[in-house]
Amino acid sequence: MTVVYSGIIEQAVFRNQAVYAGALRFAGREEEAARVLEDAVRINPEYCDAQLNLGRTRAGLGRCREALVPLNRALLCFEQQEFKATGVAAAHDALANCYRSLGRFAEAQWHFSALRGMDQGAGE
Repeated sequence: MTVVYSGIIEQAVFRNQAVYAGALRFAGREEEAARVLEDAVRINPEYCDAQLNLGRTRAGLGRCREALVPLNRALLCFEQQEFKATGVAAAHDALANCYRSLGRFAEAQWHFSALRGMDQGAGE
C-alpha cells in the first residue's frame, strides 16, 4: 500500500506544481513559473508536461537556447508514452519555433515537417 500511496502523492505534487506554474505564467510572473518548473523537473526528470512547460516558459522569456534541453527531453518523454500525441505535437511545435528564432532553420524545418507528418497521419 505504501508504494501506491507514494505514487499517488507524488503525482498530486507534480500536478499542483504544474497548476501553480500555469497560474504564475497567466499572471505574467514567468520567471517564478520557470523556477517552479525547474524544481519539478529536478525532482522528476521524467515528468513530460513539466519539461514541456519549462521549455515553453523559457522560450517565452526569450531564452530559446535554454529551452532546447527541456523541450527535447519532453519530446523524447512523450514519444515513449502511449496516447501522448498531443504532447509530441506541442514539443515539435515549440522546438520548431525556438530553432527558427535562433536562426537554425534546418532543425526548425525538420520539426515543422514532423508536425505536418503527424497531421497527415491523423487524417488517414
